[in-house]
This record gives sequence, C-alpha cells and structure tokens, in this order.
Amino acid sequence: MKIIAVVPVKGREEIIKVTIPRLARQVYKVIVAGHTESECDICESAGVDFYLCKGDILLGAKWQFIIDKAREYNPDAILILGSGGVISDDYCEQMFPDLEEYSMTGKAGVHVFDTMRNGTKRMIYWPGYTGARGIEPQGNGRLFSAKFLDSCNWQIYDKKRNGSLDGATMTIIHRNHGTIKSRKGETPYVMRISSWQYMQKDPFDRLAKYAGVRKIENIDEILSKIGL
Repeated sequence: MKIIAVVPVKGREEIIKVTIPRLARQVYKVIVAGHTESECDICESAGVDFYLCKGDILLGAKWQFIIDKAREYNPDAILILGSGGVISDDYCEQMFPDLEEYSMTGKAGVHVFDTMRNGTKRMIYWPGYTGARGIEPQGNGRLFSAKFLDSCNWQIYDKKRNGSLDGATMTIIHRNHGTIKSRKGETPYVMRISSWQYMQKDPFDRLAKYAGVRKIENIDEILSKIGL
C-alpha cells in the first residue's frame, strides 16, 4: 500500500507543525507545496518533500503541481489533504480497499476542530454534501487510485481555478468515467484543524451554520480517538 499524500500550504505554521509530522508517519511519502522558508523548515524537519511556489500561483495549479510530483514515485494511490487535514491512524488501511472497485474514495463528512483567541476549543461534525452533490465525499481525505489517475494522465485539477476545486475535480472524474465511493459515518476519522490566527476560505463559523451540522461536546474524546 504505497500511498503518497499531497498537501498545499500557505502560512498556518502553528497548524502544520502538528499536521505534517503526523501525516509523514502515516503514509509512504508526503509532498508539500508552499511559499516560505519557515514552511520549508517545518516540512523538511519532518522528512517531507517541500517545493517552493510563486506567491501568485493559482490553487488549482498548485494542487496539480504536487500531483505531478507524486506521479514520479509510482504510488498505488494519492491522498488529498489540506494543510489542516488530519486522519486517524487506521484511515488508509480502512479506506484503501475501496480502490479495488472505485476510482476515488473518501468520507462524506468531516470533523472540524477550532481554537478561539481566548483558547476555547470548538468542534463540529459536518455530515457532508446533500442534494445533487450527495454522492460526493468532502475534500479532505480523498484517495485516488493510480489506475484511474493513469486513465486521465493524472490531471485531476483545473490549473486555471482558484476555488471550487472539489466540484471541478468531480467534473473531471465523471468526464473520465471514474467511479466514486463516499463513506458515511464518522469512522475512520478525518478532521480539519482551524484557528483564529489564520484566514480560511470556509471558516468554522460559516461551516457551523450548514444544514445537518452537529456540535461536538466530547471534544477531547474525539481528539483522543483520532490520536491527538
């Protein structure tokens, strides 16, 4: 099970000090694209491949760049995670078998953990997309099979886009006749960490208002189950 995780970063040093070293212990290799020497130091100290990008690179191009780098190592699959993405230790073991039948697998829902300026911890569980997007797993923790990636020449991100990348990738999957597995339920765990210190395209307070979101009261218990 040769899985390479790809992660674009931009700042959030205090978060990636937690997420990147942990991820490096969970998969065959981690490849990161970022912008600063401080990001590079954190990643390289964890034994992670780091590539410096221009500040104005579009996010779609940034994602595709590290996908192309991962291809050079001939992995069995690639794992998609944001800079705040965390998976439980059993995640890849539990999810990888789906790729025998499906082009891509992932979790429908995600835990979101946030710390406020005063140190207060908050956590929610978003169960995932509904309606026309109900078959789609959320972005963190998506696993793509190498077989499918070969079929589309590993081009799964629109380089001209700077947002709405999850949906655009689904279009590419359908165009190449890919199949999708979206796992329901909370386990194995995938979580996103956020903090008042850093801007986020989908901030905690906005996500907390989504339909079906559940407030998590037993925060420390969930963190312990995930391994944090």
